[in-house]
Amino acid sequence: MRILEIKNSLLKISYEVEDNLALSGFTVIEDKNTPYVAQVVNLKAENGRNYAVLKLLFTFNDEGVLKPYDGTIPSLEANVTSLPAYELLD
Repeated sequence: MRILEIKNSLLKISYEVEDNLALSGFTVIEDKNTPYVAQVVNLKAENGRNYAVLKLLFTFNDEGVLKPYDGTIPSLEANVTSLPAYELLD
Protein backbone atom coordinates (compact mmCIF):
# COMPACT_ATOMS: atom_id res chain seq x y z
CA MET A 1 0.00 0.00 0.00
CA ARG A 2 1.23 3.47 -0.84
CA ILE A 3 0.06 6.92 0.25
CA LEU A 4 -0.77 9.11 -2.75
CA GLU A 5 -2.31 12.18 -1.13
CA ILE A 6 -3.11 13.64 2.30
CA LYS A 7 -5.80 16.24 3.01
CA ASN A 8 -6.39 17.11 6.66
CA SER A 9 -7.16 13.77 8.36
CA LEU A 10 -7.88 11.90 5.10
CA LEU A 11 -5.37 9.82 3.14
CA LYS A 12 -5.75 8.48 -0.38
CA ILE A 13 -3.80 5.28 -0.93
CA SER A 14 -3.29 2.79 -3.73
CA TYR A 15 -3.45 -0.88 -2.83
CA GLU A 16 -3.41 -4.36 -4.32
CA VAL A 17 -6.29 -6.84 -4.09
CA GLU A 18 -3.99 -9.08 -2.00
CA ASP A 19 -3.96 -6.41 0.73
CA ASN A 20 -7.54 -7.48 1.60
CA LEU A 21 -8.82 -4.02 2.52
CA ALA A 22 -12.48 -3.87 3.51
CA LEU A 23 -14.79 -0.92 3.98
CA SER A 24 -14.72 0.14 7.66
CA GLY A 25 -11.55 -1.94 8.20
CA PHE A 26 -8.48 -0.54 9.94
CA THR A 27 -4.91 0.19 8.93
CA VAL A 28 -1.70 1.21 10.67
CA ILE A 29 0.36 4.02 9.19
CA GLU A 30 3.92 3.79 10.48
CA ASP A 31 5.65 7.14 10.20
CA LYS A 32 9.15 7.96 11.53
CA ASN A 33 7.69 10.19 14.26
CA THR A 34 4.20 8.89 15.01
CA PRO A 35 2.28 5.69 14.30
CA TYR A 36 -1.37 6.21 13.34
CA VAL A 37 -4.52 4.09 13.16
CA ALA A 38 -6.88 4.89 10.28
CA GLN A 39 -10.22 3.51 9.14
CA VAL A 40 -11.13 2.72 5.53
CA VAL A 41 -14.00 5.05 4.58
CA ASN A 42 -14.04 4.62 0.79
CA LEU A 43 -12.91 1.97 -1.72
CA LYS A 44 -12.65 2.53 -5.47
CA ALA A 45 -11.37 0.62 -8.51
CA GLU A 46 -10.57 2.67 -11.60
CA ASN A 47 -8.54 1.97 -14.76
CA GLY A 48 -7.16 -1.27 -13.32
CA ARG A 49 -5.98 0.37 -10.07
CA ASN A 50 -7.44 0.14 -6.57
CA TYR A 51 -7.75 3.17 -4.31
CA ALA A 52 -8.93 3.70 -0.76
CA VAL A 53 -9.59 6.73 1.40
CA LEU A 54 -8.53 6.38 5.04
CA LYS A 55 -9.50 8.58 7.99
CA LEU A 56 -6.92 9.06 10.73
CA LEU A 57 -8.51 8.16 14.09
CA PHE A 58 -5.77 7.46 16.64
CA THR A 59 -2.06 7.72 17.36
CA PHE A 60 0.11 5.58 19.66
CA ASN A 61 2.25 6.88 22.50
CA ASP A 62 5.70 5.50 23.39
CA GLU A 63 4.14 2.67 25.42
CA GLY A 64 1.90 1.60 22.52
CA VAL A 65 -1.29 2.95 24.12
CA LEU A 66 -3.92 4.36 21.74
CA LYS A 67 -4.43 8.11 21.99
CA PRO A 68 -6.94 10.34 20.17
CA TYR A 69 -5.74 11.65 16.81
CA ASP A 70 -3.57 14.72 17.47
CA GLY A 71 -4.03 16.62 14.19
CA THR A 72 -0.61 15.82 12.71
CA ILE A 73 -0.17 14.02 9.38
CA PRO A 74 2.20 11.23 8.35
CA SER A 75 4.78 11.54 5.60
CA LEU A 76 3.91 10.36 2.10
CA GLU A 77 6.62 7.70 2.52
CA ALA A 78 4.99 6.17 5.63
CA ASN A 79 4.34 2.42 5.63
CA VAL A 80 0.65 1.37 5.47
CA THR A 81 -0.50 -2.09 6.61
CA SER A 82 -3.83 -3.70 7.42
CA LEU A 83 -4.80 -3.98 11.08
CA PRO A 84 -7.22 -6.74 12.12
CA ALA A 85 -10.05 -5.27 14.22
CA TYR A 86 -9.45 -7.78 17.03
CA GLU A 87 -5.94 -6.36 17.54
CA LEU A 88 -7.34 -2.86 17.89
CA LEU A 89 -10.02 -3.93 20.35
CA ASP A 90 -7.71 -6.02 22.58
